[in-house]
Amino acid sequence: MLAYGTLAAAVLACLWLISFAPLRMNWGRELVGAAIAIVAMAIGLRLSRGQARMLARPPPDPPQAPVAGEPAQDNATPAPADAAGLSVRERHVLRLLAQGLSNKQLAREMSVSENTVKTHLANVYAKLGVSRRTEALAAALRLGLIPQE
Repeated sequence: MLAYGTLAAAVLACLWLISFAPLRMNWGRELVGAAIAIVAMAIGLRLSRGQARMLARPPPDPPQAPVAGEPAQDNATPAPADAAGLSVRERHVLRLLAQGLSNKQLAREMSVSENTVKTHLANVYAKLGVSRRTEALAAALRLGLIPQE
């Protein structure tokens, strides 16, 4: 708020100084108006760059519908964790992973972006202490997190 107040004061000071320019240089009102418009536009573009960066961020994922066969989770409380500390969503990712789906197919199935799938997979890998898909599946089978076929 202080920055905007300072900026407004600087703009008003510039406008006050510009108001004397037509008297000294015989500028027309149109030229002074154009100069003021250009300065205001430059300031507006400069201020809007920060807004554009903020708007360029992808929106957060919408709340997901409960997965069939799993209890619905309340958004106000964290998802229940299992023995490995995996959330309901991470266990769902593991089950889909066990079906041999690629990241793109996982994203389509879960109605999320591929980056979200990668984040879920990174969380699963960290919680299971593994670094690959195959190791994650082997660990999930050992812990009984996914059914054996």
